[in-house]
Amino acid sequence: MIRLALEKCRQLGIFRVLMVCDKDNTGSARSIQKNGGVLENEPEVEGVVQQRYWITLPETDEEAAESKSEFLRRMSIDEVPECVEVIRKSFQTVADEFGFTEENAPRFTAFATDENRLLYQFCVEKRPMYVYLVGKKIAGYYSLALQEDGSVELNNLSVLPEYRHRGIGAKLLTDAMSQAKSLGKTVLKMGIVEENKRLRKWYESFGFIHSGTQKFDFFPFTCGYLERELPKMKYYRVHTADMAWITKQPRGIFTTIGKLIDAEIPTKEEIAEYWKNREYFEEVLPLPPYYEAGNPEGAVTWFKDTPEGNDIWQQMTFYRDMGDKYGIQFYVSECLELPGEVVYEDDFQIAVKGQNDVTVITRPLL
Repeated sequence: MIRLALEKCRQLGIFRVLMVCDKDNTGSARSIQKNGGVLENEPEVEGVVQQRYWITLPETDEEAAESKSEFLRRMSIDEVPECVEVIRKSFQTVADEFGFTEENAPRFTAFATDENRLLYQFCVEKRPMYVYLVGKKIAGYYSLALQEDGSVELNNLSVLPEYRHRGIGAKLLTDAMSQAKSLGKTVLKMGIVEENKRLRKWYESFGFIHSGTQKFDFFPFTCGYLERELPKMKYYRVHTADMAWITKQPRGIFTTIGKLIDAEIPTKEEIAEYWKNREYFEEVLPLPPYYEAGNPEGAVTWFKDTPEGNDIWQQMTFYRDMGDKYGIQFYVSECLELPGEVVYEDDFQIAVKGQNDVTVITRPLL
């Protein structure tokens, strides 16, 4: 609905839109952020704290097409100069907030990061480095450093100030945890400015635990350390017992109910409710790109045991109810390891081709 409303604004020549929601309405806030909302402030109105978001819309179709392209990938060496700029600008806001300068904190990230440092980390240390792109613009960055104790250290997670409050930082951190797990590591560590209580609280919301502090003569602040154990990811599918023609795997719940609707078996009211639910999923759930090509590799989607993936489970209620009413038996399959070769991944789901030799537990959905 938000996407359609914003497109209507563009058609009317309105390119800057204000959207407001209650602070505790995390679902609305997440939808606004996913559509480009940038938080301006949090005023209290009649005893209720609200969040005011501004969305800037592209003025041309070319800009609109480019702005919809957001993705996270490995950094290439020619992107080092732009990544240095992203890191320095991102950490400069911390420096400004706590009074760090090039004179009193020359080794702080905002001042010490340069192309030579990143090139050394990339070429010599072989650090995995990742960038988050909005269109052609690098809006976020992070790197991983493998430690001698077998852990992984997260370095320089950065988001340009103008791209904050739209979920990019969470995507970078989630990806960092996923990448660390893919390297076979079980602990992710990081260092922060101990006095930055807001940032510490943000990391703790993702399960990180404060593990200690250390004071250095060359810093006018205390270094704080956080870490998080990385448990094995659980993946799940909801499906029927019959096999899909393209994937040769049990047919998923969305496709099954979609075929029921195509056959016009449900009532008009149920069909209307189906399209209402489908609109929600199309707005919130990313569409793996291989679908546009007809899924030539026969990839199968598994949802992740993450807040985003579990939210999809909650939103499947209508689909499960339709299965109950029309005698469709659904099953839930779960596994703790990657069920196949990953060809796509986002916060909600993975898509795999082939089958790995892993244990999959399947049970009827009651």
